[in-house]
Amino acid sequence: MKKITLYSVMAILCLYATAQSTISKPLYTGDRLPDIAFTQVLNHTDTKATLYGFQQNNQKLLLLDFWNTTCIPCIKSFKKLDSLQQVFKQELQIVLITPEDSNTVKATIERWQKNNNQKLRIPVVTNDTLLQQYIHKQYNPHYAWVAPDNVLIAQTSSSFISAEILKTYLSQMKYDMDRRGYLERNNQLQR
Repeated sequence: MKKITLYSVMAILCLYATAQSTISKPLYTGDRLPDIAFTQVLNHTDTKATLYGFQQNNQKLLLLDFWNTTCIPCIKSFKKLDSLQQVFKQELQIVLITPEDSNTVKATIERWQKNNNQKLRIPVVTNDTLLQQYIHKQYNPHYAWVAPDNVLIAQTSSSFISAEILKTYLSQMKYDMDRRGYLERNNQLQR
């Protein structure tokens, strides 16, 4: 009986270790992101959201901004990101991603809004652990660009964010998605 219990515990630990290693596998450009559920979202219609939900049925480019409350350049970029979100709102969804807790983030956002006399309209995912594992980050702010078919298409720093670059990405994106064919296959499977 002890042997069976020991083998059972070892099997469970092996399954747990395997599951953990698949969750933390970093993605590279060209890899597809899974639909990740977020339970703590600020500045959104709901406190819960999914990665695919932010894309609104595979219609929008996602720009994931990895930041933290002690990163001054991250916070300074809010104004530019908020402006770009409004200009490209039909084709782009910017989402701020942080591993920090909601209360700390709320205080930082409230301070920013007061100092800038402006409301931040970009959704903010707090307490994130999964995206932090999937995306290679070496600095903050760090941006991950995700096409509407959930393919990681680029990772950049803040200096590469401009209206011109967004226009270029958006014009090229449809062609690239058609070439990959993920959305077409998904639509056929749903029929």
